[in-house]
Amino acid sequence: MPGARPWPNGKRCALSLSFDDARPTQADYGFPVLDKHGYKATFYVCFRDLDARPDLWKAAHRNGHEIGNHTVSHPCSGKAEWSRHNAIEDYTLERIARELDDATAKIEALFGEKPRTFAYPCGERHVGRDENRRSYEPLVNERFLYARGDGVLTGPVPVKVQGTDRVDLDRVLQRLDEVRANGGWLMTVGHEIAPKDHPDPLTTDHEMLDALCRNLAERGDVWVAPIKEVAAYVKGA
Repeated sequence: MPGARPWPNGKRCALSLSFDDARPTQADYGFPVLDKHGYKATFYVCFRDLDARPDLWKAAHRNGHEIGNHTVSHPCSGKAEWSRHNAIEDYTLERIARELDDATAKIEALFGEKPRTFAYPCGERHVGRDENRRSYEPLVNERFLYARGDGVLTGPVPVKVQGTDRVDLDRVLQRLDEVRANGGWLMTVGHEIAPKDHPDPLTTDHEMLDALCRNLAERGDVWVAPIKEVAAYVKGA
């Protein structure tokens, strides 16, 4: 790690694989691929689909995958038609705080462990409109060890985020090579994990994920771990 200690076991960089929303395809395609290769990922969950198959998600948690907080109702900007009924602009700091705490309580009840990390739904970090617009980052920082993608202040550790939805393997490996060159930390972000002909545009090709896992095993110099583990290592927490 630049300016500090090396990554564990002499690894050149860190990689955290993450996926959002607890979509059914993550259990159908993602868990088998990851478990085949022995890699543990971070899943930022919503509850509609998780509640339909709780035993699968509990088994994934027992197997070492991280369950992270992604709020209860996934509020996003009302600029998108699909989220106008739950627009983050209609929230107050008090309301988003309840979202965070209710999601944490539900995760703890289901998995017996409080979530240590958080992912902002749609990357939105503010509530309210105009003169009432406020950042809710302080609320997140009070409650969690780390929020995905935030700069790590105690490193210095270069942090990069790379989407995997509709992205080919070469692009992911290119970004990984950039991170390896400076000893940084790469986090990937995906949603559905399914065959490439899946209709949702937010789909990570499960065959690409499998090829990435094989490539990581061949390299042998990348520390692959859930976000909470890397954040705890960097922060000494």
